[in-house]
Amino acid sequence: MNTTPPPEQIYLERSERFEREFSKETRLWNRIANLRLLSFVLAAIALGWGLWQSQLTLQLVGLVFGAAFAVFVRYHRIVSRRRQRHEKLWKINTEAGKRVARAWGELPMRHTVSAKPDEPYAADLDIFGHASLFHLLDTLTTHAGETILASWLRNSSSPQDVRQRQEAVAELSPMVDLRDELELRGRLISEQRPDPERFLRWAEGDLWLARRPWLRWGAIVSVLALWLLLISEIAGLVPYPLWAVFAAANFAFVL
Repeated sequence: MNTTPPPEQIYLERSERFEREFSKETRLWNRIANLRLLSFVLAAIALGWGLWQSQLTLQLVGLVFGAAFAVFVRYHRIVSRRRQRHEKLWKINTEAGKRVARAWGELPMRHTVSAKPDEPYAADLDIFGHASLFHLLDTLTTHAGETILASWLRNSSSPQDVRQRQEAVAELSPMVDLRDELELRGRLISEQRPDPERFLRWAEGDLWLARRPWLRWGAIVSVLALWLLLISEIAGLVPYPLWAVFAAANFAFVL
């Protein structure tokens, strides 16, 4: 006896679970954001006042709050990635339920391909466009995926290729976690489905950074100089905040 729940129930349960996880991570994300802001303000006040009044204790307190701010920034990013992951999985499973229900009006139209003038059958069979076969199958998240699926639907295939694809579908059908993970990875790239041609031209083109080794060494030296001068001023070895110059240089390197 088959005890596997119907697809509608599977996707509904998964959607509700990921929605709960998203709400949980959102609450944590907001709390960390508040602590991050508070630690930054306290660090700026303590460090600024300590440097102004030449009080080493306040300067050390400012550095402690600055370190706490850095920790909160790092943790905030980790929670943000988890939050984004659960949000995407929630939307993926919600959308999957709508596909099963054929709720065409609620399904996004992502694909940009359409029937060509020399493909009259594609229009007759509703392969592309709203409420089409491609609309139903379009869980694709990359430009290459859209191109390949459109090619499969446009062109005839050998019986062997068709059987292999059917076997792959049968194998992947119960692997909901794996399918969600693959779709999630694609969605995290970009909702705009970037064309890889521009990246390939850059990757195969001239090595711009290799001709400018001074940039790499300049970035390294500026960071070392920044911390050396900051510690020197705190210790009273340097009377002026020369570290601010290298802080600006580091910001320029980041840009």
